[in-house]
Order: sequence, then C-alpha cells, then structure tokens
Amino acid sequence: MDATLFYVLVGAVVVAAIARWRGWPAPLLVTVVALAASFLPFMPEMAIDGHVLLNLVLPPLLYSAALDVSFVGFKRSLPQIRRLGSGWY
Repeated sequence: MDATLFYVLVGAVVVAAIARWRGWPAPLLVTVVALAASFLPFMPEMAIDGHVLLNLVLPPLLYSAALDVSFVGFKRSLPQIRRLGSGWY
C-alpha cells in the first residue's frame, strides 16, 4: 500500500474520532476536511482508484453513520427512502 494512502486513511480516522468526541457527524466532517485539504498548495496530487474508495474508505464512513441512526428516525424516513429507491418522485 502506498504511504500517501496510508496517511489519508489515518487522517480520516483521526478526524472521525475528533468528530465523534465533539458530537458532530463524522462523515460530513471527514468530507469537509478532505475538501479543504485538497485546496492546500503543498498537498501532493493524488489519484485514488475507485475500488480503493469503495472497499477501504466508504465502509467505515457508512458504519460510523449507521451508529447514529435510530429506529424511530428510520421508520419516519421510510416513505422518502422507498420513493428514492423506486424512482417514483
């Protein structure tokens, strides 16, 4: 594994831990920090394969978001989820 990718993953875990400690949504904060870091001039250009993102980055983000979901909130949102899933708007 490339060292730069390792640093990106470690950074995402650290930012997610800080977000959870502060009570903020971790996936949103990781995305905001990554977007802000991409505009820094000293950051190296990175091209990450889509399979790496789908297999290594997305599952921890979805898991951390799933920990905050309540059954009542999910049940309340079920009509919108069904509508978006079936394509009927």
